[in-house]
Amino acid sequence: MARLGDGFPAEKRRAYVEKKLVPGCVVRIEVRFPETTKPKFLVLVADDDPDYCLFIVNSTIHPLIAARPQLLKCQVKIDVSGPRVPKTRFIPGVRLVLRLRRDDVLREVTANFGAIEGQISDAVKDQVIAAVKFATTLSHFEKTKILGSLSA
Repeated sequence: MARLGDGFPAEKRRAYVEKKLVPGCVVRIEVRFPETTKPKFLVLVADDDPDYCLFIVNSTIHPLIAARPQLLKCQVKIDVSGPRVPKTRFIPGVRLVLRLRRDDVLREVTANFGAIEGQISDAVKDQVIAAVKFATTLSHFEKTKILGSLSA
């Protein structure tokens, strides 16, 4: 069965996606890791042309993070009201920024509007901002870019 969005011209679909992909947006797309490629929930935290900066969303806190108070303080519990997003997730990525090519993300999401899961709440955004400020694993450049994007 054809989807409604398939009937629109490619440039209109891309423009729609670009409007939706703003800091705080949650997407579910394929991510290529060294050992595997798999779908992941991600929170877009900055648009750093030609890349997007994103934090990975996980269902649990890794034991190595849980054992280190400095890293544990930077975990953010999120609730996203999306149909496919499990109720409780964590953003452990405050210690690591995932950079994906903007064009690759736009291409994947334009092909599947369902990859856009929603937005994090303002309260969660405030917690992410606080965690970024506290994080010792992010560079000054990364912090400045993320804080500027999420605070806008």
